[in-house]
Amino acid sequence: MNNRQSEQNKITALYCRLSQDDGREGESNSIVNQKALLNEYARKHRFKNLQFFVDDGYSGTNFDRPDFRRMEQMIENKEIGTVIVKDMSRLGRNYLQVGFYISDIFPQMNVRFIAIGDDVDTARGDTDYDLMLPIKNVFNEYFPADCSRKIKQAFITKAMNGEYIGSFAVYGLLKTQEDKHILEINPEVSPNVIWIFEMAAYQGYGYNKIATVLKEHKILTPAAYRAQMLKRAYDKDPYDWNLTSVYKILNDKTYLGYLISGKRRKASFKSKRIIRNAEEDCIVLPGVIPQLISQQLWDDA
Repeated sequence: MNNRQSEQNKITALYCRLSQDDGREGESNSIVNQKALLNEYARKHRFKNLQFFVDDGYSGTNFDRPDFRRMEQMIENKEIGTVIVKDMSRLGRNYLQVGFYISDIFPQMNVRFIAIGDDVDTARGDTDYDLMLPIKNVFNEYFPADCSRKIKQAFITKAMNGEYIGSFAVYGLLKTQEDKHILEINPEVSPNVIWIFEMAAYQGYGYNKIATVLKEHKILTPAAYRAQMLKRAYDKDPYDWNLTSVYKILNDKTYLGYLISGKRRKASFKSKRIIRNAEEDCIVLPGVIPQLISQQLWDDA
């Protein structure tokens, strides 16, 4: 097979991506509409060997997406000759990485890149001189950054209003059926919390000793209990209490009736790395939730 035949046999990759934030822009970004647009464009311009690559539910700020990685591997294997997307934001919302793919990786691998909505086609050879290209990429990255800022502000407002914003209630408490932002005492496991404080306060037990006692009495760990409540499988020892799990309970002021929000934050909207905030940087509201432990028992413990 000569080089010309080899190029003709290469796949035309039609790449679609959608995340929760992208869905807020409207139905035009739905996977169904992306597929329809790409298919119509590819057939109208007589592209051959069409193959869809779809990442539904993946952020554009992160390039570690299953079908994107599969497409990337096929590009490295020289199986793909053209990549077509609805617009550059479908490829990604990190302007540095998107620019790197368009200006470096695709040309090196002899891959033609087309972003229909942004009128980008590397076959024209004008992408190096298109001053709007980096500007569009910057705006594409600004969108998830702005969404992240608005979501964070909404959470802060809820927390300042005394609403519980955690995904799960702390061990010993539970969310009310009427309002998931309000906590109440969980009668099933709250006695375990009180017992833990009493062992520390009145029996002088340390973290490891308390964990041993809880194991011996077959008390479910907080993680195992949560899995049971959610009716999920739990593949670890359900009674494996340890120093850390006991420490977290004995040092959590939630049991004194404090609503503590903002304990953790992401390093940035593009990062999965979680940073633990200092207590002075958290939102702490006293007397908002039911007090499970008295101040005297807390001090004695």
